[in-house]
Amino acid sequence: MLQNRPVAMLILLAMAVTSPLVSLPAQTAGASSTLFNYVVVIILENRGIDATYGSACRGNCSYITQLADQYGLAEGYSAVIHDSLPNYLALTSGSTYGLQGLPGDCSPLPSSMTYCGKQISPFPITSPNIVDRMESAGMTWKAYMEDYPTSCAFQSQTNCSAGSCYVGYGGVSNNYDSQHDPFVYYNDVINNTSSCARIVPANSGTGYPDDRFVGDLSSTTTASNLMWLTPNLCDDGHDLCSPYNNATTQQNLYLSELVPQILSSNVFTTQRAALFITYDEGAHTYPRDYVTSIWAGPIVKTHYKSSIQYSHYSFLKTIENNWGLQPFNQTTDGQATSMSEFLIPPNNQAWLPIATIIIGGIVIAVAAISLVAFRRKTRARPRMASQSPALPSSG
Repeated sequence: MLQNRPVAMLILLAMAVTSPLVSLPAQTAGASSTLFNYVVVIILENRGIDATYGSACRGNCSYITQLADQYGLAEGYSAVIHDSLPNYLALTSGSTYGLQGLPGDCSPLPSSMTYCGKQISPFPITSPNIVDRMESAGMTWKAYMEDYPTSCAFQSQTNCSAGSCYVGYGGVSNNYDSQHDPFVYYNDVINNTSSCARIVPANSGTGYPDDRFVGDLSSTTTASNLMWLTPNLCDDGHDLCSPYNNATTQQNLYLSELVPQILSSNVFTTQRAALFITYDEGAHTYPRDYVTSIWAGPIVKTHYKSSIQYSHYSFLKTIENNWGLQPFNQTTDGQATSMSEFLIPPNNQAWLPIATIIIGGIVIAVAAISLVAFRRKTRARPRMASQSPALPSSG
């Protein structure tokens, strides 16, 4: 046994070298992508990077800062306009449609279309949007809204679109804001029952926890390629809500409870999945309306910061490049810079299993050759004849 110990050690080494094969994220078949197969998007409200990141933030931003420092932070990411709605539209279709400084309600209800109807013609918007592109490419999507009613007839039948989307305001808690739900502004979405069925409540009750959203991340059969999450007006920091009455603190608490569940979910631990968090707008003007924008997840570079100039159009460009989708506007998302620098390409992870197989094979081969040579050597060695100690001669 002692003679074979070197060979046994070599074999154990080969087993140790090849062991990382079991821990790599899987590449899902059927999803034609270059960087990720699943992306979760969370949009928060009305705070610039100076108010939500670092030691000088306006409130408690400890978790936001920790998450940004641990994964990827786009320090040069800017909102594109004021107010909220045109930024949400830019994120999902590459245009603000001329909306700026909205003076009042611009919900998709027919009775509320006075201002938006004058600015956008036709309205609701008939231009293509991100879900059109994804569906055409065979990708799936779902939009999760906190406090969104399960029935469009909640409160009144007049809140129902032709496709049974809820187009009212307030939802089940009066904290749902349709202007933070860009999908109900697209004509082909609100008039299509299957599309309306993909705009769903994120939660069973009001506010956090977002149990329905998190539950869908438990399996690839329930998760969609694009999962959009709009928190309610308290969790996204739009309104000041008790007991904190501080937007940054509210956002920080919300993310600190939700994000760990996302990152530990089945989809994020077994698939190529990424989380993107950003804010609709800050307190400055484009292109320097910088907002905290974070990439996180198993395929995101760690401790990575970039000062490259990005915008909401850059996120859209990243989605388009990932799934081979056509841009919407040659002067916005068409010219934007993709945020791919934050993400680890599959090829950069694929080398590891290949290398471990090669190295492991070499080690095992060396072990086998050494074993054969060792045995041949021991067989060829002449045996030493035992000798008795010399006896003293008799006198």
